[in-house]
Formats: sequence, C-alpha cells, structure tokens
Amino acid sequence: MTVFWSVLYALLVLIALLFWRQARGCSLDELFARDLRLHERVHRVLVRHPGGGRWRQFRRWMEEDEDAGV
Repeated sequence: MTVFWSVLYALLVLIALLFWRQARGCSLDELFARDLRLHERVHRVLVRHPGGGRWRQFRRWMEEDEDAGV
C-alpha cells in the first residue's frame, strides 16, 4: 500500500509541475483568455466533425483549425 501512495504522490507532484510550467508568467486573466480560445477551437472542430473520430484525426483537425487562424 505504501508503494501506491508513493506513486500517487509522485503523480501529484508531476501534475503540479506541469501546471506551474504552463501558467508561469501569466496572470489569471491571461490564463482564462488562453483557455477560452482553446475551448472555442475545440467547439469549432466538433461542429465541423459531429461524428467524432480517432485521436489522431482530432489532433489533425485541431492543427488545421490553428493553421486556418479562425
């Protein structure tokens, strides 16, 4: 059981470090604005592809949307 908690703690630390790396140097308003743009991109992609697809297709669609600069 100790191994389980050690792994869980290590994952928690890793997640916290990844969040810190993404948020470093940004204000809360900037973080909200960035997440809102990403949220809107996801919605645009889902409207264009309502049937969904595989993860690779979704990533390609997201890249296409980013390249389109909509």
